Amino acid sequence: LSLCLVLGGTFGISLLSTQLEQRQTVHQARFAETQLHSSVGTQQALDLFTALAGRLGLGAGDSGLYARQQLSALLSREALVHALNDCFGLVLSLVVGCALLILMMRMVRPSRA
Repeated sequence: LSLCLVLGGTFGISLLSTQLEQRQTVHQARFAETQLHSSVGTQQALDLFTALAGRLGLGAGDSGLYARQQLSALLSREALVHALNDCFGLVLSLVVGCALLILMMRMVRPSRA
């Protein structure tokens, strides 16, 4: 019984981590598609990060690279949050589905002989 519990838990964690990785990739690609250099929001974020790099004492060439890296890290973090949200929804739906199945089961009473 103990071996079955360990194998089941390992299998579930493996499936959940695979789902998390795939959803993070999907969300990151979706967020990257929306980031255009002509976009006002992207320009504001890059300007903000460039100004921050200037305050940190980075040069003009390094500040642009720093700004792009920070924007990429921000998009990666947002993709991870959305992927975790997706996985939470998946686990929640599995738990609710199993709970409904358990509630529909009937107990078999032993017959009196």
